Amino acid sequence: MRRPSRLIPLFVFLLSYLCPTPLNSNCRTRPPFSGYSFISPLILNPELNGAPYFVDFEALERYYQKKGNPQIQGNIEEWHERYCEAPRFQDIGRLIYQASITDLDQLEASIRSPSISIGYGLRDNSFAKYLRSHKCVETVRYLIFAKRCEPYVVKSDAWKDAPNTARRLMQELIGEGQEAFRRTKSHYIRLRYAYQLIRLAHYSQQYQQVLDLYEDLMPKIDNDPSIIEYWIMGHRAGALLALGNRVEAAYLFSRIFENCPSKRESAYRSFSIKTDEEWKACLVRCQNDQERATLYAIRANHPKSKLLVEMR
Repeated sequence: MRRPSRLIPLFVFLLSYLCPTPLNSNCRTRPPFSGYSFISPLILNPELNGAPYFVDFEALERYYQKKGNPQIQGNIEEWHERYCEAPRFQDIGRLIYQASITDLDQLEASIRSPSISIGYGLRDNSFAKYLRSHKCVETVRYLIFAKRCEPYVVKSDAWKDAPNTARRLMQELIGEGQEAFRRTKSHYIRLRYAYQLIRLAHYSQQYQQVLDLYEDLMPKIDNDPSIIEYWIMGHRAGALLALGNRVEAAYLFSRIFENCPSKRESAYRSFSIKTDEEWKACLVRCQNDQERATLYAIRANHPKSKLLVEMR
């Protein structure tokens, strides 16, 4: 007969095997990280041109959204730069986004006739004062036109009851805008008109008209580089995508993604390549390694991308 003392070691072994100590026990330390980290996104300035190649896209967008609406911010910054940084930044935003058509009509009247005051709503606005003192009638006329276009290109009740009526009114605005474009001497304001007209055509789903307007208007504009060119490019790319030209659309969206932070998120979400053939055709359109790197960065960040393939 076996003695019980000889069974004790066997019992202890079985007990430790069947009931192991949990890994998260306080008696154990967490194993050290053994992977590779080539660069920490936290040390990069998100506003650097190369940031999209290293920083997660969603982290980039959160950064820009904390600064406010990226498109509004970029728009005000450009107005501020084009007008010699003379008007206060906040005043530009108030005049463009908060002033009514009535306010702008009175501002135009005060430019044409010095005896007419600017109006109570804008009398302390440095941008309004700048436009008046420099007699920038074309700028004010454009801002009035942009206000009239606004209900059809932002969420509003303009489309609620009669979409066909809305589209007809949009076409009338496009006609008026073309006339204003031809009368306008400032090439920068011409560029702004072109944006409004192309955007109206896009939102009314007249995709071929978008391309026709682009071909007609853009050669008649001689302006310094502007973010508005990329905003226009976005509508052109959207029209091409709707008409089935996916490769050209994807290439244009990649250009916007690289060069226009205010439209980077929408360009990334609109970028669409479905086949290897489309991908190769898009790469052929690239003019340099920088453009090709942008394409690969967009593709690698896609949720369905295969990491091993992208690393190769």
